[in-house]
Amino acid sequence: MASHLGCKQLSRTEQNSWESDIRDREVVESALDGIDVVFHEAAYGGYMPEISKFVAVNSLGTAQLLEIVREKNLAIRKIIVASSQVVYPEGAGECPQHGLVFPGLRPVEQLRRGDFSVRCPACQIPTKSVPTPEFAPLGGENGLRNHKGGSGKTRAHVG
Repeated sequence: MASHLGCKQLSRTEQNSWESDIRDREVVESALDGIDVVFHEAAYGGYMPEISKFVAVNSLGTAQLLEIVREKNLAIRKIIVASSQVVYPEGAGECPQHGLVFPGLRPVEQLRRGDFSVRCPACQIPTKSVPTPEFAPLGGENGLRNHKGGSGKTRAHVG
């Protein structure tokens, strides 16, 4: 469900998904009808978002989704919630000396120098990007680290 105006509704036969506003209760109810797995990717974010929209989409939109599932006693088996860099700053990296590491955010000074490598927190050697495992430590430098950031879309896939 996109959190923007001018949203379109995709037919289930075409895409097995819906794209609309997560805050639109009727559309969310329709999207949840007859499915058992939800891929919840709705989010509004960035580093300087409109705070009221951020809360309405990320917190209240998600709360509404969960309320609908509970109130209608829907047969949802699983809700998969997307995450972002805000939760796992630079993700996981592989250091030649230290193996799997979880670097923090790159310092502004490093980026200003044109050095965009993600470095090992122990030895500062550039790391190789690897998939971030579920056991990665949570991090982030703002108080919103438990909220999603990103495109503002969710898809309710037919499971």
